[in-house]
Amino acid sequence: MPHRIGGGGSPSAEGIWDELLTAGMTIYGIGDDDVHQLHSKGEAIEALPGQAWIYVKARELTSIDILAAIDNGDFYTSTGVELNEYKADRNEVSIKVKATNYAKYRVQFIGSGGKVLQESHEPNAAYKIKGNEGYVRVKVLESNGKIAWTQPVMLNP
Repeated sequence: MPHRIGGGGSPSAEGIWDELLTAGMTIYGIGDDDVHQLHSKGEAIEALPGQAWIYVKARELTSIDILAAIDNGDFYTSTGVELNEYKADRNEVSIKVKATNYAKYRVQFIGSGGKVLQESHEPNAAYKIKGNEGYVRVKVLESNGKIAWTQPVMLNP
């Protein structure tokens, strides 16, 4: 996962995503492993399996339903944070994290320009949409370094 957080004058992958969303493009965020090796060589930064994935909300476990859900943005990306529930419409975005006893959580509701609109330190949180945010997406940060990102709710001006 080198270079995903940016640096040296280059924006992060998430920063680029926010730029595209702010420009009005509906772009879904996806996580994958980008595996280059299956066995660890003991290096600090390695592209190994199991570092990022998506959770898909499909009607049934068929390839047709899974791909349709991905096409519709009915999924979230994770490096280990699991959600019990996620609801989003043009009025409100709410989330319930599958909390564990060994972690604390920070839930950020993010809008145009990557601006944090609201932040909660509880695993269950909701944001009332005002209509001028451009888009609203959720980022869940776990105290052990794991993260989850939901897809944006795009709000037309």
